[in-house]
Amino acid sequence: MEKMELNILQSSKNLSNIEVLIVESDDAIRLKTSLIFKNFFFEVYSCKNFTEALEILNEKEISYIVIDSTITDMNPLDFIAEVKAKNNLLPITILSDDESVEELMKYANSDVQGFILKPLDYDKIKSLFSKISNYIKKHFDNSEYLLENYYYNYDKKLLLDNNKKAFKLNNKETKLLHLLIKNKNSTIKFEEFQKEVWGIDDANMSSSALRTVIKNLRKKTGLKNIENLSRIGYRFVV
Repeated sequence: MEKMELNILQSSKNLSNIEVLIVESDDAIRLKTSLIFKNFFFEVYSCKNFTEALEILNEKEISYIVIDSTITDMNPLDFIAEVKAKNNLLPITILSDDESVEELMKYANSDVQGFILKPLDYDKIKSLFSKISNYIKKHFDNSEYLLENYYYNYDKKLLLDNNKKAFKLNNKETKLLHLLIKNKNSTIKFEEFQKEVWGIDDANMSSSALRTVIKNLRKKTGLKNIENLSRIGYRFVV
């Protein structure tokens, strides 16, 4: 058992500091999967349908999602599309008890990062964790290369130059940059800046205030890839 756990741990590098969401309709499977995952992830959230999943995604910083293909309160493909529209890099794995070609092909163009047949066993878990670990390392490494002269440390929320020297940013600038980079290439609407940067109880955010923070952020860092989408929001383009 110790050797088995060690092998899985070796396959689960880069997972210990992220939060995972398990969306599974079967109570027993959801509980069992959650208990397994809690040994390897920083935090594990679980729910029984996509409606609850979207609520959790709005409240937590989820970095990985596992979904049951049999959930019926929303079409799984529609759920995936909605998630990817907000963060196209968020990895998703499908759990299914259907190994037909039709089932596999259904997800062929949906940009998922894994398709696993139930029930989960040791080999499947090891393979899954290895694949997701590599994906996380590639897209969400703690010191990720962004542009020619910039790095971003996700854990510490620090923007670094090519000499790994941190830029001095205030609280709002730090929160805003983290939100943009976390959702890079995806549009962040004004409502999300209000919630994540100013806080839902802070009524001081206006479009002018938001522009000022972004202007100061650009001036301090020289970042030129924060793109303004008129009357919609902003996005960080890489």
